[in-house]
Order: sequence, then C-alpha cells, then structure tokens
Amino acid sequence: MSMSGNGNRQGIGAHFATFIQDVSLIKKKLYLENCKRLAVLVIQGVRYLIKIDD
Repeated sequence: MSMSGNGNRQGIGAHFATFIQDVSLIKKKLYLENCKRLAVLVIQGVRYLIKIDD
C-alpha cells in the first residue's frame, strides 16, 4: 500500500510540476504580448507627439 501511495504522490507531483510550467509559459506569452502592445502604444504616442511638434 505504501509503495503504490508513494508512486501516486510522485505522479501527482509530476503533474503539478508540468501544470506550473504550463502556467508560467502562458504567463510569459501574455507578458510578451502585453510588452508588444505597450511598445506599439509608446511608438504611436511618440509619433503623435512628433507630428504635434512639426
């Protein structure tokens, strides 16, 4: 019983580890997408300000 219980715990731990990795990957993707959006907004804002200066 204890042996199978141990194996089960390791299995759950492995699933949890992969789940955490998946979540971190998703967070990284979202972070990169947000950074791209911010960069685009900043560039648009700068262009807008330059046009006003002209």
